[in-house]
Amino acid sequence: MGITVRVTIDRGGTFCDIWAQVSDGRETIFKLLSVDPSNYDDALTEGVRRVIEFATGTAVKKGELLDGSIFEWIRIGTTVATNALLERKGERFALLTTSGFKDVCIIGTQKRPNIFDLNIRKPGVLYDKVVEVAERVTVEDYVLNPYPSQHDFNDTSLIKTESGEVVRIIEKLDVAKTLNELQTLKAEGYNSLAVCLLHSYIFADHERKIAELAKEVGFEFVSVSSDLSKQIKFLNRSNSACADAYLQSTVRNFVEGFSNNFSTQPQRLEFMQSDGGLVTGSKFCGLRAILSGPAGGVVAIARTCYDKDEGTAIIGFDMGGTSTDVSRFDRSFEHVFDTEISGTTITAPMLDVRTIAAGGGSILQWKNNMFVVGPESAGAHPGPACYRKGGPLTITDANLFLGRLIPETFPAIFGPGANEPLDTVIVQKKFEDLTAQINSDIEIKLTPEEVASGFIRMADETMSRPIRNITEARGFATQAHNLASFGGAGGQHACAIARNLGIQRIIIHKYSSILSAYGIGLASVVSEQSDAVAYTFSPETLPATLARLEDLRKKATEDLVSQGINPELIEFENYASLRYEGSDTNISVLQPEDNDFVKVFVEQHRREFAFELANRPVVVDTVRVRGIGNTNASDKKPSIFAELSKIVSEPIQAKATKTHKTYLEGVWMDIPCLDLKELDAGTRISGPALILDETQTILVESGATVSILTSHIVIDRAESEQTMQEDYKSCNPVQLSMFSNRFMSIAEQMGHTLQRTAISTSIKERLDFSCALFSPNGKLVANAPQTGGTHLPDITVVTPVFFENEIIFYVASRGHHTDIGGIGITSMVPDSKELWHEGIAIKTMKLVSNGTFEEEAIRKVFADVANKPGCSATRRINDNISDLKAQIAANQRGIKLLQELCSLFGLRQVQFYMHGIQQNAELAIREFLKKTYEKRNGVPLKGIDYYDDGTPVVVEITIDPKTGSAVFDFEGTGEEIYGNMNSPVSITSSAIMYALRCMIDSEIPMNEGCLTPVKIKIPKGSILNPSAFVAISGSTIASQRVTDLILRAFEACGASQGCANSVGWGIGGKDPLTGVVTPGWNYGESIGGGSGAGPNWHGTSGVHVHSTNTRITDVEVIEKRTPVLVRQFSLRPHSGGDGLFKGGDGIIRIIEARIPMKFSIVSTRRTFAPYGMAGGKRGGVGKNLWIKRKEGEDAESGNSEFGRIGLGGMAVLSVGAGDRVEIHTPGGGGWGKPSDN
Repeated sequence: MGITVRVTIDRGGTFCDIWAQVSDGRETIFKLLSVDPSNYDDALTEGVRRVIEFATGTAVKKGELLDGSIFEWIRIGTTVATNALLERKGERFALLTTSGFKDVCIIGTQKRPNIFDLNIRKPGVLYDKVVEVAERVTVEDYVLNPYPSQHDFNDTSLIKTESGEVVRIIEKLDVAKTLNELQTLKAEGYNSLAVCLLHSYIFADHERKIAELAKEVGFEFVSVSSDLSKQIKFLNRSNSACADAYLQSTVRNFVEGFSNNFSTQPQRLEFMQSDGGLVTGSKFCGLRAILSGPAGGVVAIARTCYDKDEGTAIIGFDMGGTSTDVSRFDRSFEHVFDTEISGTTITAPMLDVRTIAAGGGSILQWKNNMFVVGPESAGAHPGPACYRKGGPLTITDANLFLGRLIPETFPAIFGPGANEPLDTVIVQKKFEDLTAQINSDIEIKLTPEEVASGFIRMADETMSRPIRNITEARGFATQAHNLASFGGAGGQHACAIARNLGIQRIIIHKYSSILSAYGIGLASVVSEQSDAVAYTFSPETLPATLARLEDLRKKATEDLVSQGINPELIEFENYASLRYEGSDTNISVLQPEDNDFVKVFVEQHRREFAFELANRPVVVDTVRVRGIGNTNASDKKPSIFAELSKIVSEPIQAKATKTHKTYLEGVWMDIPCLDLKELDAGTRISGPALILDETQTILVESGATVSILTSHIVIDRAESEQTMQEDYKSCNPVQLSMFSNRFMSIAEQMGHTLQRTAISTSIKERLDFSCALFSPNGKLVANAPQTGGTHLPDITVVTPVFFENEIIFYVASRGHHTDIGGIGITSMVPDSKELWHEGIAIKTMKLVSNGTFEEEAIRKVFADVANKPGCSATRRINDNISDLKAQIAANQRGIKLLQELCSLFGLRQVQFYMHGIQQNAELAIREFLKKTYEKRNGVPLKGIDYYDDGTPVVVEITIDPKTGSAVFDFEGTGEEIYGNMNSPVSITSSAIMYALRCMIDSEIPMNEGCLTPVKIKIPKGSILNPSAFVAISGSTIASQRVTDLILRAFEACGASQGCANSVGWGIGGKDPLTGVVTPGWNYGESIGGGSGAGPNWHGTSGVHVHSTNTRITDVEVIEKRTPVLVRQFSLRPHSGGDGLFKGGDGIIRIIEARIPMKFSIVSTRRTFAPYGMAGGKRGGVGKNLWIKRKEGEDAESGNSEFGRIGLGGMAVLSVGAGDRVEIHTPGGGGWGKPSDN
């Protein structure tokens, strides 16, 4: 019998990594450029050609069709889908969506990616055209219903779905109209479609009918959202269907193009999916191909670096040229179902891989007296400076300069002629020049070596942050893991990353530079099957769950058998997606042996979120089966830990025959260089050392011990002390950059904890919260802002941080509580006049005493609100309590991390750099103000704007050109009002800090130093400095006016929409006339609008601005939680101001009540329009309408007549079933004269 060959290929953006194994035991690995047209047409085919030559010893001409019969299998991972998505090079297609929602992908979540960008850049949509389909379905039940009732199935519009949920067909699909629209699209040249309709995750009939019609018309490809996902969330499914349609042609052409290069096909040709499973080419689709390559790396570390008997979880660290991927494995693969790719969230099962823009090619920059690494990359062209193509300094250059790379080990392939070695001379020159620049800006003097090592330290800090997010932020200690390092640059940084994270053991596979390719060869063919369900999980419903899982196992078996898998080799993983009733946070639970899903769910919830909800029902949303064709069972390798245990007692053996001068621990030293090929298994080495193989260099730090195994290198680190700061007169910029990163990471992790542990939609889904660190004197050091605010619903929990029995810091978390009682239906109260109208007002209260949560006391405070005339207590006190506990948990997280930081570096050093970070922000603001003085020729900056009631807000800003300080004087601002738009002084301070931070357009932490150069004068008794008597619930909206006012004075840009458009609805509470309390609920949201245009940018449409950056709740989630129909959610055409650069358009949102309820609206910019700048036109004002159904009309008939009633900016109204509230949000102001466009 002849030889057989196995081949895996990982085609990346720059390189193709290839591993091949011949049946006689020989193996080969090599790399090819992914694109090299002067040498070959296709890298994959060229790789296979070379493998055939290696395996057979026979030459094969380039361009010949290949004989694939010798291949047992060829397995491929690819970034072609990812690259097509990033580079926007996919297929032209049209999206079909429910009428009223054509702009849902443009609006997205409303959040802007960077809260401080005035030039807001959201990801563009993928489709070429969108068509609205005449149809409408909604869920009949709603989660918050205090009066559940039985359904009358004599009503033919009600349908019980396969999931058990009941839907109402409000409008049947108009088949004739849809067919006509499909024929028009086909005539326009479209061959691909994406289809996503509301609630299709449980009722897919309309989507399936459209797909059927499209096939009849002749469309080649139709991506149906309900086939891709059974999960709630219309936006994510829409994005997923679009991504699938957009990428399908690219993926199909890739598969067919490769297959066509064979005269005889391989026995099996399989492709890696994002979920870590293989699939045949005919089933390889665009959506499942997006993380194809990185998934191979996760499989590799799971199969080669993890031992279930030894039990230590693995962190994967894959450092490449432009980015770094991190992952985690512990017993089983961890999948996520909502993943953000290129700024867009899609829904599909994917391995949990986090990517950060830091790699060997990351560009090194000196900004605002701080070291900055990335996110920009030098790429392959021009590449790092050492590539001899005029590139900038990068991390690769820093490693080369410090002797961590050996130039002689690299081939002479650099320079314009691709025939020169790495250029060490230009690297040294550039580091000397950069050092001179840095030293001219700071007091202490650094050497070029200190600068280069400082940048490497910053890169290590940057790459450590996502690792903390997949471990500590989810309740896992990083120290309890091993670090599996791979990728071309991973070995140079692995020891430092492990030291940062407290990890003791590093595992590097002998194929680590091509480990993703190797992992693809260890993967299995997989079939994922899932169903949406909806019921409370209990012993009574367990049989139904098991029956559904069995049905899915059968489907998975059929799918795998159709791909040539022997049924006897198929294994199954059964999952149920569970959540607490009233929560939107699901946990996927692997079926336990005793079938007690709930027990496992509670344990996982407690570990990950730090709490459980006793007596709260557990709901199952989805059941899922993962069928695995275990074709690699015979290839299982022996445990590396068993091999390691046999040699750990062996003496350290010195094998070095040469040394290399390397800069380590602040000095140059000659360290041993060892060739991996010459090291026998069982060899042990003491660091420092450099270990070289064909494709990478591994740096071993001092004190570490290396064990060489058959297929691995294991590095065991020794504990080392952190370098201590001795001179406390001036800041070391390396330390300053590092501590800035650490402080922001702590605030960020507090935010992760708060989001994970909160129960309310406001905090968990809309992200209406912020977390911060304060110095002992109460000054803000680092902030992880979502929105924040200072009206009553924004309840702040502050906790002191003790170290050695001294308060050294404070941590704080602020969350928006949708219901805090008062006279309104939500915490945003349109008709409040006095502060007590707005609900609970806590000046200070001890929430935890001696470790005990004062639940009885806080419940009493919330309940006491109902004792005031016309006021209700909160309708969901348990949610308030849960969210307060979540805020405490966030603070505890911050305390633990700050105490660890002080233990690591010493309290004095931590506090010194906390002060240094504030000074650095102060310096940046002073420099900005000095430049502004010069730009404006010393003329004071002035601005005036108006609230909708005509109250003026006025500012005059006087700058001292010598010191860079400024006085912000609000003299002339109108008096406080008997209403809710009054703003505490803190609002104005925050608006000034925010506006200044936006205008300096540089990455500095948001902290109190931004305000040190600023003196603020606000007349007492004005609307910006009111008495404690008046209402303030609209102050966060009012703060938008203050921000626009400051930006106007600086002439930075046109006004943005200037409003949060707060809308709420609900039922129940205390009747103000009778005093009777009835069960109820409420819901609140804020709606985006248009942002202002600037001197070189257009405004952005459908986005939140300034102090508001909350997400909009998905339409399907709203309709499932509350009895409303969202009739329209789209952009408001032509509402942005005209100009050389146009302002962004506002949003139209129409909400229909399905039962009688109360609505409330708090909004502004309904009278005074957002201003334009530099001749640009004003944005359109907003408007609010009550579309009232005429008496006697049937709410379900669809033929009712309505009256349109204007509501103004503030309104409270009681609506009937079928009534609608229509919100038109303002557009942004334009910039520049339209005639110049």
